[in-house]
Amino acid sequence: MDYGYRAGTYLERQIGQVIKIAGHNYLIHEILSESRKDELHEHWGVYEATCPDSRTNATRRYALKVRYGMRTRKFRESDLEATDVMARECFELECRALRTFTNSGFTPVFYGSDELSSDLNPLYGEGHVWAIVMSLVDGTSVADICGLNVFEKRIIQDELIKALEYMRLRGWGWYMQETEQIFYDSARQSMYVFTCIRLYPFIY
Repeated sequence: MDYGYRAGTYLERQIGQVIKIAGHNYLIHEILSESRKDELHEHWGVYEATCPDSRTNATRRYALKVRYGMRTRKFRESDLEATDVMARECFELECRALRTFTNSGFTPVFYGSDELSSDLNPLYGEGHVWAIVMSLVDGTSVADICGLNVFEKRIIQDELIKALEYMRLRGWGWYMQETEQIFYDSARQSMYVFTCIRLYPFIY
């Protein structure tokens, strides 16, 4: 079961922290969302960050998605091992999907991923820390938009059909779709799929 929390409920102290992902330092400015994924024994945090050591654009904003493994004594070791395998496959598949669709215009741009030290897990000392760096998408989750008009709904539907067809032609599908993943930018009249956790290849 998934549990969504108010952003900052458990990860507030991460604001102002610097974490190194794929050889680059990222400074966390804001917590965009956090949630618990019981089926994977993970706590997810999505941060807004900058890369201060960037030579080209130190003010560019990035989205950091960090998966914190929940290793506690209440879980049996055999259960943890099985879940760790599933969680890693989920993480690696999301990275693969982001790489595949990075230039599609329908998903965030993928900038890298990394497996960090468990010392950086602020919630569970022995839990893994897996991170993804991607671009921030424009707009707002359609789940948080009140009063979409007929014209805007049609744009979102048409853009979503285009995105799904684009993915299908490249051998990927989207299962267990979540409305929260779909972002709409009214200024550009564009639709984006913010996260790729529900995308999967037809053939591995």
